[in-house]
Amino acid sequence: MLNVTHEKEELDWFERVSSLIKEQLAIIEAKGGKQTDEAETFRRFMWEFAGDLDRVEKIVLGDIADADQRKLHNIGQIRRRLQKLSSSPYFGRIDFIEDGKTDAAKVYIGVHSLYDEHQNILIHDWRAPISSLFYDYELGPASFVAPEECISGEITRKRQYSISNGKVQYILDGGLTITDAVLREALARNTTGRMREIAQTIQKEQNAIIRNERNQVLVVEGAAGSGKTSVALHRAAYLLYRHRNRMTHRNLMIFSPNDIFSDYIANVLPELGEENIMNTTFDDCARAILGDRPKFEDRYDQLEFLCTSPKDKYYLERCESIEFKSSLLFLEILRNYLEHLRKNIIEFSSLYEESSVVISEKELRKLYREHCAWRLLLPSLEHLAELAEIRYSHLTHPKRIRRHIASMLKKADIRELYADLFDDPELIRSLAEGKEVPQNLEAICKLTKKTARRGKVLYEDVAPILLLKGLFDGFMADKSVIHLIVDEAQDYTPVQLEIIRNVFSESAMTLLGDLNQSINPFMHIGSFDAVWKVFDRDKGISVPLLTSYRATFEIGQFTNHILKADNVTQIVARNGEMPSVIHVRDKEKLIGIISEDIGRMRESGLSSVAVICKSAREAAGVFARLKDTHDVSLVGRDDKVFKHGIVVVPVYLAKGLEYDGVIIYDAGSHNYSGDNDRRMLYTACTRALHVLHVYFTGVLSDLIPPLDSGLFDYITIK
Repeated sequence: MLNVTHEKEELDWFERVSSLIKEQLAIIEAKGGKQTDEAETFRRFMWEFAGDLDRVEKIVLGDIADADQRKLHNIGQIRRRLQKLSSSPYFGRIDFIEDGKTDAAKVYIGVHSLYDEHQNILIHDWRAPISSLFYDYELGPASFVAPEECISGEITRKRQYSISNGKVQYILDGGLTITDAVLREALARNTTGRMREIAQTIQKEQNAIIRNERNQVLVVEGAAGSGKTSVALHRAAYLLYRHRNRMTHRNLMIFSPNDIFSDYIANVLPELGEENIMNTTFDDCARAILGDRPKFEDRYDQLEFLCTSPKDKYYLERCESIEFKSSLLFLEILRNYLEHLRKNIIEFSSLYEESSVVISEKELRKLYREHCAWRLLLPSLEHLAELAEIRYSHLTHPKRIRRHIASMLKKADIRELYADLFDDPELIRSLAEGKEVPQNLEAICKLTKKTARRGKVLYEDVAPILLLKGLFDGFMADKSVIHLIVDEAQDYTPVQLEIIRNVFSESAMTLLGDLNQSINPFMHIGSFDAVWKVFDRDKGISVPLLTSYRATFEIGQFTNHILKADNVTQIVARNGEMPSVIHVRDKEKLIGIISEDIGRMRESGLSSVAVICKSAREAAGVFARLKDTHDVSLVGRDDKVFKHGIVVVPVYLAKGLEYDGVIIYDAGSHNYSGDNDRRMLYTACTRALHVLHVYFTGVLSDLIPPLDSGLFDYITIK
């Protein structure tokens, strides 16, 4: 802690900064009020005299109105930043002596920068180059990369502050790392309903990811609770700060697992003073490309099938089909299939004018081979038609040339072409080029060609059809996206990643994921090595995040054991109560007992409690029996907004979210068993911040640690 003299100096500085923020806030609010009045007056003028204005006047006045709106928007942004600073102006300080100098610069670090009336910087934005010293070094030699050079020196002092609601709570001095008191205090808080910014507690390894601009593709392999998504959003904020002259929020995009998650993270960038970046899901992209036809199953229909269907012959065959189509081998087969089509789908023939040959088959083949063969299939025929028109339009009408060349394509329906692949298992074996295909390939082919040709396309066939369409007639490339973030990357297949690579071919990318949270046991990336079979390894790097900051040490130890591995995740030493495993002998009493447990959790001060079920069907049943006794919300696939408080949610919609207390509904062996359910149960349990209660009926799942492990309290309720 500080001595009396230093504490007075710090409090005097705080008062100076706080006063300046209040002054600037008053000025900007007055300016905003004036601008609002002027804009309102201008709008009334436009409304009253619109009929008297000609077209040019309307355009000019419209531009003025747009400029007024931009001014108001900018004023609003500055106001929000100052309001944030008024509550907590800064959280860190370093005293840094640059090599060759004698005086130390006092560098205060906050969420936003602050300048005085002479444009002297009083608080540095956490994203500024010099601010990286706070995250990367303790006392002693240090350096940072400025825009023009690397600056070296020595950190002689490092301080951390807890300031909230405009009051200094405490000041910590010395060479403490951010992992200490400030971090533990932040982690011990209850949830607030949305993900929060973490600029104050960014760790060294997280800071390296946030500021990495060397690699075109960055793969972050992070354990549950390691802050992957927070790091990705802070990375987006950093890029917007670093490249503000050429990049806006419209040039960044994030692929989220679902709309609920998108809403959950929607506060982070505004808290950091930036506008939210574009947000989408893979299914949204698929719908945009395929439209309403063909109709296709979405990922939640597929997950419900896997979670709730009887394990009959059809179920097993479909599981094998999903697993095969999620493999790297299947991506190679699709690529080889395109080459097969290229050689076989165009039927070259001569063009006749009456009985005379105008363009011979040989001439068309030669023209195609020399000038078109390297292009995608449909564009290659388009180019062939253009070349043939130039060379032969003096011999016949250009439309006849185009019609003839178009007729040489045997088939253009992508859905049919995809189904054709499965007409002959031997074709697939040949395209696999000696690699081992599923033993049950014939059954997979029979299932696929049936569903691909009629009715709703199964979800595992959507991405392959999309890829085939893109390779056949071109991808709708999005060149506006400069940087793409793919969250929960472990749930993407190689085929899906290949589509993303092609659509965003000019974008830098950050992919984040955790193989242990692959909730679909059959449809996932398999290994992050697969990423480098899709993307260029020379342009990318994989970075691990091995420490979990979400849960208590006790919950972390319990969830680690579910993975059947030692030290799977390093856990920040924040202690809490032991997880409880509760055996309810009478299943009819289970809901009533869980209802009482929810009440106790809420009375103890937990802001959010989630009852996590395996499927949406199970969640709906639990919700129906709880809604009369609690103010509870059911989280469903069509929800757009994150729900706080008490919720009932299927595990696959809880991914990426966190709750103060988590209740696992019925972890009996009839619900969770074997390796196929291991990651799903792990994902469910790792949603808990402070309290985890696992209920079961019948026989306890073999995925739960042994009773004598000492990792939980065991309770039996008759």
